[in-house]
Amino acid sequence: MVYYEYTLGRAQDAPETAFEIATAELAELGFDSFSEEAGELHAYIPEPEYVRLRETIAAWLDEAGYPHTIREIADDTNWNSVWESNFSSVEVDGRCRVRASFHEAAPDFEHEIVITPKMSFGTGHHAT
Repeated sequence: MVYYEYTLGRAQDAPETAFEIATAELAELGFDSFSEEAGELHAYIPEPEYVRLRETIAAWLDEAGYPHTIREIADDTNWNSVWESNFSSVEVDGRCRVRASFHEAAPDFEHEIVITPKMSFGTGHHAT
């Protein structure tokens, strides 16, 4: 998916809460991710929203006085596969293993619980 990254600097004489305000305003305009680092706010918007709203966004940024740059980010990374590759099973006392459905079975364990991690159900990593 293609995203557009807006990098905002702090407007001159801006309050300390300037990036918090910008984040709230940009979220209302369709931006879906943000990060703040090195005195800059990075805001990301999917291409369809960017195309539809770029003039509105430009007008808001100009009116608010934020210096900014824009760059296209084309990313075809399968982030779910990346997450799965870094996800580990949980072993309890060497007898029980809680694993995701995408892990290989481990017959050495007396009990094996298979959980398919989703937002609505846990992964076995939390104490509950």
